[in-house]
Amino acid sequence: MTPPVSSKCATPLVTTSSSLLKIMHLNAQSCSNKALELADTITDDSYDIVFLSETWFKEVGDEPRTTELTPPGFIFKSLHRKTGSGGGLAILYRDSLAKYVTIRPESSTYTTFEMCEFHLSHHSRTLTFIFLYRPPPSKRNKLTTKVFIEEFQDLLDSHISTKDLFVIGDVNLHFDSENETYAMLKMR
Repeated sequence: MTPPVSSKCATPLVTTSSSLLKIMHLNAQSCSNKALELADTITDDSYDIVFLSETWFKEVGDEPRTTELTPPGFIFKSLHRKTGSGGGLAILYRDSLAKYVTIRPESSTYTTFEMCEFHLSHHSRTLTFIFLYRPPPSKRNKLTTKVFIEEFQDLLDSHISTKDLFVIGDVNLHFDSENETYAMLKMR
């Protein structure tokens, strides 16, 4: 689980009672059996924006679970994995932020990860969140760390002039693993 992030801006993007925007990312590894628990966590811990990776939601048939997952006062957006099972991204955000939010769905440019962009704009300031999930490489999916690093670099290069850019998600890189030698070499 990625620890919750609170950021206090010198100039608040959105005026709230505390001027803090409370954000969480969680790799859910299926929301189906824990939708109510996740909704309670979102409410009890007063999150404003929640990014969920590996929701495992399907385009059709999971509506009851997505309804359970969405606390009152929140908007739910889901990006389903286009092929196969697993994966999937979801974003929940307070409906009071709706007029400031733009979500750009994933680009088909990238083959090694699922992603979307979440933009929160107010006046002349925009926070851009690149939200992504990269499945671990396997013989079955034929994904490699080398191709991921190249695609991720392309993604970052395309945002070189973006101010207030945050990358959030799960990229399944384990630098303590001997199997991640390519990633370790590229990061030096």
